[in-house]
Amino acid sequence: MSRAAIETLLKNDSTLAGKVVAVENQWDIKERPSHTGRFIILRWEEPNSFGAVKRSSRLLTVCVHSPKEFSTDFEAIDQILDRVDKLFDPIEHLVGSDGYTITEIQNSGRSSDFYDEAFNTVYRTGAYAVLYRRSTG
Repeated sequence: MSRAAIETLLKNDSTLAGKVVAVENQWDIKERPSHTGRFIILRWEEPNSFGAVKRSSRLLTVCVHSPKEFSTDFEAIDQILDRVDKLFDPIEHLVGSDGYTITEIQNSGRSSDFYDEAFNTVYRTGAYAVLYRRSTG
């Protein structure tokens, strides 16, 4: 699954650093991670294969939020998702600190424009199929 490799990649990218103030994995707290700018929440889901395939990709949803009081500009959100696409596209065998290696990431599309009432943000998501394996040591 290598959450660590993805989170590190996004947090260490200088282009994203100028556009987002936080990158969080599986944020389940009811309060948003930032009140001062755009942020990314990474959501991981298990594949829907029931016994037929022993190893398949996991779905990663990259949620880019912008607090309404900061900006409601969906073009800026699209630019962030464009950057994520560029970072993910060339990935092959990216080793994470959590003992997993990402073999490949495939872009699976984007959502419509949304409003999150709980966070009081506008947001869009990008979906990615992430193929991974345990790293060999």
